[in-house]
Amino acid sequence: MGRAVLALAMLLAAAAPALAQERPGDTVAFELKSSVIFVKGSINGVDGLNFLFDTGASVTVLRPATAEKLGLTKKGERGGLLGAPLFKDADSIGAGKALVKKLPVAVMGVPQADLPLAMQGISYDGILGYNYISQFVTTIDYKAKTIKLAPCDYVPEDPREAFKRQARPAAEAAAVHVGFSYATIGDDIANEIGVEGGVVVKAVAPGSPAEKGGLRKGDVIQEINGRRIDRAEDWQKVLAKSKPGDVLKVSIIRDRKDVAIEIAAEERK
Repeated sequence: MGRAVLALAMLLAAAAPALAQERPGDTVAFELKSSVIFVKGSINGVDGLNFLFDTGASVTVLRPATAEKLGLTKKGERGGLLGAPLFKDADSIGAGKALVKKLPVAVMGVPQADLPLAMQGISYDGILGYNYISQFVTTIDYKAKTIKLAPCDYVPEDPREAFKRQARPAAEAAAVHVGFSYATIGDDIANEIGVEGGVVVKAVAPGSPAEKGGLRKGDVIQEINGRRIDRAEDWQKVLAKSKPGDVLKVSIIRDRKDVAIEIAAEERK
């Protein structure tokens, strides 16, 4: 009995590091731009790509233009913005020598990042997210501006399965356009202005329906068409059900005052 247990323990101990050994680690430098971490990485042996390193991103993402340039997608092949994205398997992807093989990546636009970064003249190729980062023990040194990626034996769920459970038809997500980026309000800001939940406007695109309607950066959305908006997901549900030409009556807080505006949704092109 004792020998059997010992043999099993040795077998498990040998198997656990096996996956980690297939993933080399590395310590890579990063740049901090607008409080966002950027690292140089590679996909399928192509170096010099600019990635956001985002521990809050649920999946690793490639922008459509980058995926097409690398030959992962065909011309015009796109993923959804808010629905289930187009997934492709990268033969290898990562930062420095810390590469993961056969990693599913989502080919999609990310409005919350695309718009504010573009307005600051910052370009990027994709996002290293949860299904990549979780396969390493990660140490971020903000003083030295380095990230240590030590391989571990954790294997995350295939993100395609997660998206299947929560996906909406891509057509719904792509039906209308309003032109602003947003995020669920943080507790610090919510406490400061005395609200419980809401969506804060991060940036507004010039000439967009949102700008025409009077929406501004820093506004905190509280209601749309009388429906309470506590989180970004609440706004996404409203957007998914909207049609081109619909007028969205938006209640916001601006400079601690209640303000009402109207935004006419336009067809997404």
